[in-house]
Amino acid sequence: FGKKGCVISHSPVRILGEEDNPVVIRSTDGLSGSFTVLQAGGKSFLRDVRFEHLNTLTDEHWQLTGGVNFYESDVDLVRVSFLDSQCEDAMTIIRSSFSLNFCAFVNTFGDALDVDFSSGTIDNSVFRQCGNDAMDMSGSVVRIAGSKIDGAGDKGVSVGEQSQVTFEFGSISDAPIAMASKDLSKLSVNHATIIRCKTGFAAFQKKPEFGPAEIELFEFTLKDVERPFMTEAGSAIINNVQ
Repeated sequence: FGKKGCVISHSPVRILGEEDNPVVIRSTDGLSGSFTVLQAGGKSFLRDVRFEHLNTLTDEHWQLTGGVNFYESDVDLVRVSFLDSQCEDAMTIIRSSFSLNFCAFVNTFGDALDVDFSSGTIDNSVFRQCGNDAMDMSGSVVRIAGSKIDGAGDKGVSVGEQSQVTFEFGSISDAPIAMASKDLSKLSVNHATIIRCKTGFAAFQKKPEFGPAEIELFEFTLKDVERPFMTEAGSAIINNVQ
């Protein structure tokens, strides 16, 4: 894509590449290439796809935050990569059901994955060198398993606005805050490894219309973490490790 070219679909999308020969969707100028599915009325499926250098869809009447956007459109992704995103969010999922399996987000300008008012799973995926949050979730129910975050400009996992999120059998390294729960959210952590982060776990209220947050810890390991826990009055970090 060039000259602000993009894809906007109101129908479910199927893109089927092969593991050693993926379908590549690329912006040639770093300004084009937004890929958006809106109120599709069915589930999309992407397998072995690579998005490269995508930027935000901007029109005189509206603008999207993600290079890849699914709005009220369910989607399953298998071995999908998001490389060198120039957007606020490499991928945005809003009011949708989703699954990500063996996906990769590498070298993103802003957030890698932004999930709003959705439910889904993230399995065996990699987030590397994210400019802001690796995963940012609001008003959502999400299970994250077997995934790795290596380098985030702000938070590895950010959970807010009454979200319910489980993080298990994964690792986070080189982030100012590894995991944060905000604004009436609950984050459950089991078998997590946190390495070279300034803060391991943070629970607090950010928005006045919500309230305190909670993190419940079962099994975790901290290595080279300056401040393991940060808890604002009213919020709670419950450590079940004996």
